[in-house]
Amino acid sequence: MKQCKNCGAEVPDDTIVCPYCEAEFMDLAAKEHESIVKDIKENTKKVYADNAKRAKRADEIEQKGNKALGRLAKILLIAIPIALVIVAISTVLISKHKYAVRNNSIQRLEQYYAERDYEGMDKYIKKNLKNSYSATYYVYNHLLTCNFYCERYKEQKKESYDYSYLDADGRAKMLSFDIYYLFDELETVMDYREQDKAYQKDEGFLEFENFYREEARNTFCLTDEEIEEIIEGDFEVTEDYIPIAEKVIKRLGQ
Repeated sequence: MKQCKNCGAEVPDDTIVCPYCEAEFMDLAAKEHESIVKDIKENTKKVYADNAKRAKRADEIEQKGNKALGRLAKILLIAIPIALVIVAISTVLISKHKYAVRNNSIQRLEQYYAERDYEGMDKYIKKNLKNSYSATYYVYNHLLTCNFYCERYKEQKKESYDYSYLDADGRAKMLSFDIYYLFDELETVMDYREQDKAYQKDEGFLEFENFYREEARNTFCLTDEEIEEIIEGDFEVTEDYIPIAEKVIKRLGQ
C-alpha cells in the first residue's frame, strides 16, 4: 500500500489516480503514458513495415505482370500474322477443294446427260448432291422430273383401255382425261425447257417435248395445228378436252 501525498489516504501500489481526491500519482501515470506511447510506436512501425511489404509485393506483381504482358505482346505480334496466313491459305485450299468437287460433279452429270442415263444421274444426285440447291444442279433435277413423268406415261400406256362398254359421252369423258394428262406433262416439259435454256440442256428437254408431241399425233391423231391450239388455248380441266376427245373418237372410228 502507498499513501496519497494530497489527502493522505492509503491506496494500492498500482493506483494511478487517488479514488478519494482524484490526485494523480505522476510517476505511475508517466510510466503508463510511456507504455502507451511505446505500444503506439511499435504498432505504427509494424503497420509501416506491413505496408512496405505489401507495396513491395505489389511492385513485384506489377513487374511480373508487365513482363508477362510484354511477352504476350511479342507472341501476338508473331502469332497473329501467322494465324492470318494460315486462315488465308486454308480459305484458298477450301475454295479450291469446293471448286474441284463442283467441277467433278458437273462433269459426272454432263456424262450422264450425254449418255441419257437418267437412272445413273438420279442415283448420283441422291447420293452426292442431295443437299445441294445450286442452280447448276437444279436443271438436272428438272430433267429427272421430266424423265420420271415420261417413263410413268410409257408404263401407263402399256395398259389397254377398253371403252367399248361406255356410251359416246362416257368414252369422250374417259378419252378427254387421257388427252388432258398428256398435254399437262407436255406443258410441264415446255416450262422447264424455257426456264433452263440458259444451262444449254435444251436438247434433253426438246427430246421429252417431241416424245409427247409424237404421242399426240400417233395415239390421238391430232394435227400439229390442233396441238398448238391446245397448248396456246385455255384448256385447264378435263372437261375442256371433251370436244377434242369427240373429234379423236370419230377419227379412230370408236
